Amino acid sequence: MRKTIYFLLILLMVTKVTEAIDSMPEPFAPYGLFDVFSAETLSERESAHSLKMERSIEPDYYRFIVQYALGITDKIEFSILFPYVISDPVDGIDDISIDLKYRFLNEGRHGPSVTSIFYITPPSGKESLTSEGKFGTGVFITKKVGPVTGHLNVIYTKPSTARLKDEIVLSGGFDFRASHAFDIIGEIYSRKPYTGDSFDLIEGRFGYRLRTTESIYTTVGIGTDFKMRTPEYRIFFAVTFISGRKELEEGFIDIIKEAE
Repeated sequence: MRKTIYFLLILLMVTKVTEAIDSMPEPFAPYGLFDVFSAETLSERESAHSLKMERSIEPDYYRFIVQYALGITDKIEFSILFPYVISDPVDGIDDISIDLKYRFLNEGRHGPSVTSIFYITPPSGKESLTSEGKFGTGVFITKKVGPVTGHLNVIYTKPSTARLKDEIVLSGGFDFRASHAFDIIGEIYSRKPYTGDSFDLIEGRFGYRLRTTESIYTTVGIGTDFKMRTPEYRIFFAVTFISGRKELEEGFIDIIKEAE
């Protein structure tokens, strides 16, 4: 009897953790906030390398992510992320996520930028963490008004297994340009998970993004769940390095100017 109770407690803890860390595409600075995407994309031949750390309290876990993105054209962007989870009941590799974004509408005087996404998450993680594979699509909308840029995201996910339900993410946020190299960012992230019928996760996040150099961005923030208090709060930290054609061209121009 004692072993049965212990097993059920472990199962409950694992389920709680896996619901909280459900693997999905994630943005990187400066083309997004914490989990809210901007409609902007990398330029052709530009690339992004991002390292992220997330610390969650109740459920308690650490999540580390290595992410790579490449601008195929000025409007098409490819991205892949590799997550690793450390928690009390279970730790290991979570499902990788592969996505392709296409910006089909540029921001105009009155209209916003609009980008679509298609992603796939193959069952590549540890057995107790994997969602057994899924794929999804979504739309990102971005509009700038003065020093404030607003973002709205909708993502729909279809699990590959019939025992899981469809997942929906509705989220929105802003970044406020406080100075040349400092942005204040905030977002509201809500998700109907593949295990339920309602938006059990409604979380607010707030923090800042610092451009430490012309190509390196550091993002720090904290979040808390407004509905179920699961998690009670999260801490976010990320460093992103952007490289590519633009930086090289600007470097050559600077060298020429110095020579003259």
